Amino acid sequence: MDKMNQRINYLKKQPLSFQNRKMTSLSFLNLLTILAVFLLLTETLSAQELPRRVQIGLAMQPVENGVQITFAPEHQPAGMAGMLEGDIIRSIDGEPVTSQLDVIEKLRNERPPSLRFSVERNGREEVVTVHPQEVPLLDHPDFEFHYGVVETDDGTLRRTIIRKPHGDGPFPTIVMLGGIGCYSLDSREGVAYIDMLNELASTGYLTYWVEKSGMGDSQGTPCMEINFDTELSGYRAGLSQVRTMSDVDQNRVILLGHSMGGLTGPILASETDEPLHAIIAMSTFGVPWFEYLIANSRRQVHFSDLSLSEIENRMSETVKVHYMYTIEKKSPEEILKIFPDRAGSFNLPHHYSYFQQVADYKPLDLWSRTGEAQALLIAGGADYVVSIDEHKYVVDNLNNLRPGSAKFIFIEDMDHGLRFARDQQAARAGESGAFHSELVPAIINWLESIDD
Repeated sequence: MDKMNQRINYLKKQPLSFQNRKMTSLSFLNLLTILAVFLLLTETLSAQELPRRVQIGLAMQPVENGVQITFAPEHQPAGMAGMLEGDIIRSIDGEPVTSQLDVIEKLRNERPPSLRFSVERNGREEVVTVHPQEVPLLDHPDFEFHYGVVETDDGTLRRTIIRKPHGDGPFPTIVMLGGIGCYSLDSREGVAYIDMLNELASTGYLTYWVEKSGMGDSQGTPCMEINFDTELSGYRAGLSQVRTMSDVDQNRVILLGHSMGGLTGPILASETDEPLHAIIAMSTFGVPWFEYLIANSRRQVHFSDLSLSEIENRMSETVKVHYMYTIEKKSPEEILKIFPDRAGSFNLPHHYSYFQQVADYKPLDLWSRTGEAQALLIAGGADYVVSIDEHKYVVDNLNNLRPGSAKFIFIEDMDHGLRFARDQQAARAGESGAFHSELVPAIINWLESIDD
């Protein structure tokens, strides 16, 4: 019991994990479903505590009749056991594996001391035995980690991860709103969100993150099966909790959204009666989802080797597919009966209804109802997933509505994953580098300017 109490008390020190090493850009047609499995398994704790999980340490993507390993760091259990990037997992303990969920559920529903993986490597079958390990609790010399729990409106518990500066509060507080995809931010791995939140906390900001449904220690529907309303419920519960925290400067609560999080921010702000200090949206979109999809499809089809005539024919079909999907709310199965060659359009990281719900929101209307909150929109020149002009469109309209309330910042060599990249072609080829060092200073300088 003493050991358990120590661990519960120390459920107050720790962070994160997100994409794999190269944060793949999240375009609708180009989505590569990447799932970091630094997860899951349970221990018996009190009803209002979330159990700590074990990890095997893999990132995966779906392939035919299995899942392929895209990341297997040598210091994690799978890597230590000899699993390699490129291996295709065919079965675990003799049970066939057809998706990432098979791996996750094997971990979530059991507590095996070992797992026997059958993998295909260079055309040959290999058997690898992996011993899962409990995820270690983290710390940092420049700030404190605090683990907590928040209950969503459906009664499930989500893990919260807080970085708190040393010393006495209250502190200006940044609520992080992530992009689409299934990931946990509970790891030491050097990925963009982790680097960003660590840097913000090191400079005096308390940062707050709610883990996604079914990810990390969180309960709930498996992330790949959720809709947008389920995703929002976690962020709503989190923001409500932030409003009760004594360490938070309630006059300086900031929403920081990336990609789809750039829609989540104004949704939350438009719903709350308590004023927000600022909303920051990075690498996002500023028009309804149907319009975004058409523009994004045209932007990305030009990276292909199609002729101009083929591009126009493709786009004509694309408009019809997206209209049926987002406006008429038809299922992928219904659409594929008419356009059977468009299965690639529905390789989605969540249930298909997620994006149909997103399509019901009108970003500019939401931004107009964010009260007196200052707005900052940030885009990168190496980002081929979103439009720079849409960021400017939001800023210009906000400044027409409330002069001086919005600013746009452009970082020329930043990709959609908030990393250095030479240009869009390099980013699309997976040649992005480290987390962009200009991003956090730009955010902090702007926040300090609106505090004056």
